[in-house]
Amino acid sequence: MRKDPQPYAWVKKIPESIAKADTIPLLGDLPPFPWEDLAENLKNLLEFQSLEIVPSEFVWAEEGAATKGMGSPLSIVKFSIASLEGNVYIAIPQEEIRKIMDLLLLKGSEPAPIDDDFQIAFLDFLTLEVMHAVRQIDYPPNLLPRLEKNAEMPNTPMLVMNLTVTADSFVFSPRIMISEEMNRSLKEHYVKSKENAVFKRPLSDQCDVIVHLEAGKTTLSQAQWKEVKPGDFILLDRCSLKPGENSGTVTLTLKGHPILRGNIQDANIKILENPLFREDH
Repeated sequence: MRKDPQPYAWVKKIPESIAKADTIPLLGDLPPFPWEDLAENLKNLLEFQSLEIVPSEFVWAEEGAATKGMGSPLSIVKFSIASLEGNVYIAIPQEEIRKIMDLLLLKGSEPAPIDDDFQIAFLDFLTLEVMHAVRQIDYPPNLLPRLEKNAEMPNTPMLVMNLTVTADSFVFSPRIMISEEMNRSLKEHYVKSKENAVFKRPLSDQCDVIVHLEAGKTTLSQAQWKEVKPGDFILLDRCSLKPGENSGTVTLTLKGHPILRGNIQDANIKILENPLFREDH
């Protein structure tokens, strides 16, 4: 018996990760993480000559694709955050763990066969050192991670960030993965925090604050930034101003957090919307 064709059967389904990527911002109003401070603490704790951590932007990974491209086998560490739902995972190739062991323990000597149990114990040690370094930086204590025993990771969509860690000229590539539940909890928490902020009327009417205008963006490593001098020409990855004209869109930020979007017109700024508008709707 001949079946009638389904209407719009030819329409391709857009991956859910693409739709989620339109959420702005991906993690709500989460405070920016001080990667440079963490790198400095780890360098001192592990006695490296130099250590640099360069994070990528967060992107959504589809179901089952959170560790795609990392190779195998992988070691995965699981964390939770008090009062928030969901988990944070860090994955790193086991081959890179062995390289870190050689770097820290052998100090350039000839590599020797390493027992699997010893490698597991070393990963535990390395995880505790990283957590200790995180606790020493200036970051909200309610966001500090807690180590979980069961490191099994669900096969669900994840928000992922790749890290490029350069330690004494050796490069490692761990990946941070945030579950959907944790992502939702973080956004809800910081929206509520903003609603309960002390800067409300009438107190807010009496406070003067410095508001910054952001019209462009670029990414530089810590080493590159140290070489920048006044008068240097830096190419932007993105610019919202029209070349040769005093017009375009800008983002108004307060202490690094986006608060409003605006449009420059006739030497004035016209407020357009709250940057969380699309997230709330």
